[in-house]
Amino acid sequence: MSTSSVASWVTAEVDSNENIECCGYKKNPLKTAVCYVVAVFSLGFLFLVFYWKEDWRLKCMCAPCHLKEADFVLIKDIYRRYHVCDIRRNLIKDNDGCSRETLRTILKKDVVDADGNLRFFKFQKIFFILDLAQHEIFRLRGLESNTPCNAFLEQYANGLSESQSEQRQVIYGKNDIYVRVRSIPVLLVQEVLNPFYIFQIFSVSVWFADEYIYYSACILIMSAISIAISLYTTRKQNLTLRSMVQSDTVVKVLRPNKAIEVSEKVLVPGDVIIIPHHGCMMTCDAVLISGNCIVNESSLTGESVPVTKTPLPHQGDCMTEYCPIEHKRHSLFCGTKVIQTRQGDTDEVRAVVVQTGYSTAKGSLVQAIMYPKPMEFRLYRDALRFVGLLAVIAFVGLVYAIIVMFLKGATVSRIIIRALDTITIAVPPALPAALTIGMVYAQIRLKAQQIFCISPQRINLSGTIDIFCFDKTGTLTEEGLDLLGVQTAENGRFLPMTTSVSSLPIGPFTSTMATCHSLAVVNDELSGDPIDLKMFQATEWTFKEPDRTSGEKFIKVEPPKDVIQMDDSYKEKGDYGISLLHLFPFSSALQRMSVIAQTEGDDRVVAYVKGSPEIISSLSKPETVPDNFQQVLSNYTQDGLRVLALAWKPIQSEETLDNLKNMQRKNVEEELEFLGLMILENKLKPETRPVIEELNRANIRTIMITGDNLLTAINVACKSGMCGPDDTVIHIQAETPECCDDSTPILTYKAVDKDHTPTGDQIKTKNHFRNNEKEALEMKTIKDEVSPMLAACRTHYAIDGATYDAIQQHHQDQLQNVIVKGTIFARFSPNQKMSLVEELQHLDYFVGMCGDGANDCGALKTAHAGISLSEAEASVASPFTSKIPNISCVPLLIREGRAALVTSFEMFKIPRHVRLDSIHVSHDLVLNYIHTERSTVRLHRLGIVHFNYTIGESW
Repeated sequence: MSTSSVASWVTAEVDSNENIECCGYKKNPLKTAVCYVVAVFSLGFLFLVFYWKEDWRLKCMCAPCHLKEADFVLIKDIYRRYHVCDIRRNLIKDNDGCSRETLRTILKKDVVDADGNLRFFKFQKIFFILDLAQHEIFRLRGLESNTPCNAFLEQYANGLSESQSEQRQVIYGKNDIYVRVRSIPVLLVQEVLNPFYIFQIFSVSVWFADEYIYYSACILIMSAISIAISLYTTRKQNLTLRSMVQSDTVVKVLRPNKAIEVSEKVLVPGDVIIIPHHGCMMTCDAVLISGNCIVNESSLTGESVPVTKTPLPHQGDCMTEYCPIEHKRHSLFCGTKVIQTRQGDTDEVRAVVVQTGYSTAKGSLVQAIMYPKPMEFRLYRDALRFVGLLAVIAFVGLVYAIIVMFLKGATVSRIIIRALDTITIAVPPALPAALTIGMVYAQIRLKAQQIFCISPQRINLSGTIDIFCFDKTGTLTEEGLDLLGVQTAENGRFLPMTTSVSSLPIGPFTSTMATCHSLAVVNDELSGDPIDLKMFQATEWTFKEPDRTSGEKFIKVEPPKDVIQMDDSYKEKGDYGISLLHLFPFSSALQRMSVIAQTEGDDRVVAYVKGSPEIISSLSKPETVPDNFQQVLSNYTQDGLRVLALAWKPIQSEETLDNLKNMQRKNVEEELEFLGLMILENKLKPETRPVIEELNRANIRTIMITGDNLLTAINVACKSGMCGPDDTVIHIQAETPECCDDSTPILTYKAVDKDHTPTGDQIKTKNHFRNNEKEALEMKTIKDEVSPMLAACRTHYAIDGATYDAIQQHHQDQLQNVIVKGTIFARFSPNQKMSLVEELQHLDYFVGMCGDGANDCGALKTAHAGISLSEAEASVASPFTSKIPNISCVPLLIREGRAALVTSFEMFKIPRHVRLDSIHVSHDLVLNYIHTERSTVRLHRLGIVHFNYTIGESW
């Protein structure tokens, strides 16, 4: 058989974490004709089965083939579910919209087939293109990948022509996030065609034929109510989602010779848009190339704190590619609101469109809501098995009834009615309606307690939670921070801590606090990151936005007029002020931010840097860092305090003023002079410890996943009750070995003492000393001595993000042990938070996640029960949203989830019962879904039922 006729699975990348597998199918007239004949003889039942299982329809009516011959594509997603999509053909003509050459330029490959057609399909709102020559399928992307950063500043800086824009519209389509809201009749038909309701219609028809009127009427009324509630909930959610995303605004777009106004729906990747001074709502993803923007990203991050966006800098390496995550401080995302702008070199704020439609950040959020990750709940899976078993029994009863009644000489109609009635007796027809009503009532009870749910199926899952993850800042602790004091460094030593920043002389330290931030004046009020705000307010300096009427372009900060004291490095020259020339925004990957500034009346230009103490000290000159730096830092962090370090350095003024945009960040943030520490206090919320203790009593494990310092996280874990006073905390750290040639990081296990600082005792994993048997034997002895101590009490592992990555890459055999015993996970990025939740799920944990929406969206969506404490639009991605701004909503959700779960169990109840604690539980129910020591339901095969409810006193 030739290669062209062989059908095979082709892998296509959806994003960096998800792939789909595709196989081509073509129409087969013979198989289609046979299916129609069978459907006629089955009174249409075959087509009903095809409606439920579309992949069965494709396999029965079509034949597998090579992609070149395919009319349809069978898709298998990462959840092992099957989908069917039609392959569309778009004829490409050189004189009609988009030419073949233009298509090759945009897609960077020739994908037009021999007939001049572009073949593609649409899966979950995303376009995929078939490359028949390479036998590949790839996702249609904009400029977010494989585009050099310098291309935005050079190739795309002047915008697209009208013809280029029209050609790209043929490929990318409209810039529109369209949410289809089906009509009530369509939703009604889809709901009624559910297998359970089809069986219900069959059962009720049989009962009416047998004059079993009253019970049939009750079932009909209950089903009608259930369907009505389901239709109302579904349609309301769809309408809410559509109202959230629909938009039709006018955007100013730059063309080669002029700026014109166009509808947002015609924007394409490569267009240059002009952001108005008064701000706007972003309708696409774009990268900023000129001017600054103050943006509210609460719709994506959950934080309402304004964020400053700066232009994409010119890259020294021309091969450096743009990445939305790495360059997010230069990117404007769809759905975010630009509050105001600051003019750039062209007196306009310009941005290049990167992505449109469902490929944008907002589009991806809506797509995740419309096509959520499936949650496999064994109750539903075993419910189908239960019904299937009853169906087999019913079939045996059907045959037996026919034989017995035929031998007794019953009429044909009597035999048919009684035989079919046997099936309705064996399989409960009211089951789906009862289950739906139970979940809806649970949803109503949650709403009354200010907990809102967009996925009712997750309510039952919340009743099975056996591990709950918490973010720290804004979730366990207060959102705001209080500046406790500062400790300056001078001549390589620390000076005593002071609580009054305004009493310090004006110098590099106070200037760094006054300038190294991304604050902005919004509606006549200074806004920005809470840490930046506290830091700047402590200096008592004045913040001035640039005056557009006078042509000013830079922010200026000035000390109080009555402050005249300056240190030796500053000379008083009448009016004193500092202009902020350039900003390198805070990067979570770099753990720092910096500004380039110039003092009035002074020719020198300096860089002020702020960031994590570990990073700033490593970037500073060793002679400027105090010898007791680590000890002082540990003293603060072990008390749960947030610590930031400050540094500065002079820069050549001539080079800086002429080439601010082209300066490399790494050149600015090196060879710094260490200035000192800024100490902030983050208080625990009063509701935190009682809730954690309640979860502990219920044997629900609690863990913390935070981006903060490890020792600070350990302190908060101990204060909140995650780690008891007699528990042992083990700090796991990945270190590069020096004694052997192997570069694989070694894992060291350091016990943390009562003051939450690591001791000198270490326990290393045995595989790191395979080249040194003597040392391995010595370490084994240490481990054996420490093991009894660890076994005598609860042990908690504490690790940081870098160690977690090292374990995933080099120590997979240790990963499960670390996750099972881990309680504190610090310095974790958003992707690492999501990865940890997934790893816990792989170990068959039912995982809950509670966060304030900032950097937690991925973990909230991935968890079985995610609760967002943010009321922003990003909370729509979380199954549950609480208007209660603390974790007291967690036990409320679990309580209602368990009540709903027991209600679902009751739906399978058959006549034999056992009554314990005033709760009826089925005797014959074959379940073993939840297995904990005290806190939930345990149901076993032999009628042994145990129930002990410890969260709350009532349901």
